[in-house]
Amino acid sequence: MNTENATFPENNWEPPKVSREIHSDGSQYVVSQHPLRPVHENLVAMFKHTVTRYPQRSFMAQRHPHSCEWQHFSYQDADNKSDNIAQWLLNQDLGQQSPVLILSGNSLEHATLIQAGYKAGVPLAPVSPNYSLLSKDFKKLKAIVKTVNPGAVFVQDASMYQRALDALDLRRIPVIYVTADNPDAVSGNAVSFDTLLRTPATEAVTHAIRRLTPHHVAKILFTSGSTGAPKGVMNTHGNLAYTQSALNSLIHVDPDTNPPTLLDWFPASHLCRKPEHSPGDLQWRYHVHRRR
Repeated sequence: MNTENATFPENNWEPPKVSREIHSDGSQYVVSQHPLRPVHENLVAMFKHTVTRYPQRSFMAQRHPHSCEWQHFSYQDADNKSDNIAQWLLNQDLGQQSPVLILSGNSLEHATLIQAGYKAGVPLAPVSPNYSLLSKDFKKLKAIVKTVNPGAVFVQDASMYQRALDALDLRRIPVIYVTADNPDAVSGNAVSFDTLLRTPATEAVTHAIRRLTPHHVAKILFTSGSTGAPKGVMNTHGNLAYTQSALNSLIHVDPDTNPPTLLDWFPASHLCRKPEHSPGDLQWRYHVHRRR
């Protein structure tokens, strides 16, 4: 594919329209005058709405690291698989106080796990892969683990993250992996991602979804730690649902006949990267880069 002269279509965005209030103390309030689109109560309600309308539409796609062919993942696939994974999380008695710590970068499995966490009411805490792959003392990663007190840890390729796993005390914590050169060396509580997918979903998942409120924590994102240890910032379902509504209010799309495809390169640990919350108006694709 020749991309030398490739161009992106012009975005049909709303023009800027804001009001500004200047207060006596010098503070300024800048408020968008564009009305918000309808806001769902939580991220699962938004996702389920899309599954019903566009079950076979591509939810996400990623390029195969070797063939470079796009691997597509429909909304229905994501819904079914995340139900099974949510059941596994519930079977481990995980909840709001026992997040899943995600050490690795973007992948379809990663995105499915995030959807499952939303359904089960289990916060996801994605951290920069650099803390695991480039660090020598794992100081920041250890500080994050102490802050999060995770109920489980996820890695895409256990062999890549083995040094980081060995540096952490994970004797009582399940370590979920997608691939591993030597699964027996991963952890005493290593669990393959396939095991999660094979867990039959029950009514417990439906009940967990019904219990969700806008105040439930969906994600914990960490600061860069440039002034010390990284600090966790809680993102609730309501917060992220309003963020998505604001985005939808500014982008004109035709969800039925011409849904746009967004190419994403932000890691899931970045504040601006939230494709797993997107409605069916948007489709996401991203590249997976592997280091050896």
